[in-house]
Amino acid sequence: GFYRVNYDIRNWYRLIAELKSNPKTIHVLNRAQLIDDSFNLARAGVLSHSIPFTLVTYLEKEDDFIPWYSVMNSMSYIVERLRRCPHTGEQVQNFAKTYAEIVYKKVSDQYEKNDGQHLTKTSMEKFSNWACKLDVESCVKSALNYYNAWEKNGTEIPPDVKQAALCSGIKNGTTETWNKVFELFKKTPSTSERQASLLALACSTNKTILSGYLNLLLDANCPIRPQDYKTVFKSLTSTPIGINATTEFLQNKINESLSNMWEGEEMITLMYSYLASSVATMKEIIELNAIRNLTYLSPTLKKSFDDSYKEVDLNSAYFERCHPLMHEWFNPSDSTTQAPSSAISNSYQYINVIVLFLFFITLVNINYFNVIQ
Repeated sequence: GFYRVNYDIRNWYRLIAELKSNPKTIHVLNRAQLIDDSFNLARAGVLSHSIPFTLVTYLEKEDDFIPWYSVMNSMSYIVERLRRCPHTGEQVQNFAKTYAEIVYKKVSDQYEKNDGQHLTKTSMEKFSNWACKLDVESCVKSALNYYNAWEKNGTEIPPDVKQAALCSGIKNGTTETWNKVFELFKKTPSTSERQASLLALACSTNKTILSGYLNLLLDANCPIRPQDYKTVFKSLTSTPIGINATTEFLQNKINESLSNMWEGEEMITLMYSYLASSVATMKEIIELNAIRNLTYLSPTLKKSFDDSYKEVDLNSAYFERCHPLMHEWFNPSDSTTQAPSSAISNSYQYINVIVLFLFFITLVNINYFNVIQ
């Protein structure tokens, strides 16, 4: 079966020191597992978040992309959960952004060499999306250059950066930009381009546009296939403005959706479940809770909403448990608020203290055995 591996604190810091010294002495899959295990053990309350946050400081030396996937997935969850606290949430996001920028530069450099490796191409796609979502300047600038060249001259966007380019174009564009990408979605014969454009349509920061996007699903002539509704809901609920638009849609149009949307009850249930996985602020949670308590819900829909809402409780419990610890980590009591780069620097210093301590203990033990011999 699948299991996590935990160590005592001293061994965690020994592993971190080894990773900082020479990452390749530990197999790449084990490096990825160390990151994944440390974050998940911290998420479960078994391990302090100081361990994974300190562990990732070695990543400036990490040139293999596999461990970076573990970082991206783990940090994305934390960034979402910490949205409830604007101050600490911003610090966590900046911390994640620091590493998104590092890996984006690494993968971009490799991608520009055109090595043709599948891992490089897929990594370029994944890490471009992550870095641009976190507003890494170099990523957004490159993505917008691709988008503008396509919009003005019809220059083909490379498949591996297409979603990031289309998303950045819409995020920084107008209603006309959104409509142009929607036309691409409707007309392209390419499955991958269709998927990239569909995901990009949720990147708008205009709630009116996103509300109109959802309303399309009530139209019998909607060009979006029912099998793509899941993608629509998942992408919309991945941003705060999308969460707001989707919540408002459910508040006002459940009955209309049950009547006019394909497999209405199933789709409404799916929409609610994605919201339950994504809401973080108190306003979002209160509004979602109110929806499941609407008096006109059918018993089956009410039960489905209640089941999905359990994830809200789990995520809230995580926030209540971990927010104070993260706030303390980013804001040590003996100093003023620090930027993520300062926090990373502190982590390096802490590791060095641990290493020196272990070295001192080793010397003491050697001297002791020499004496007794």
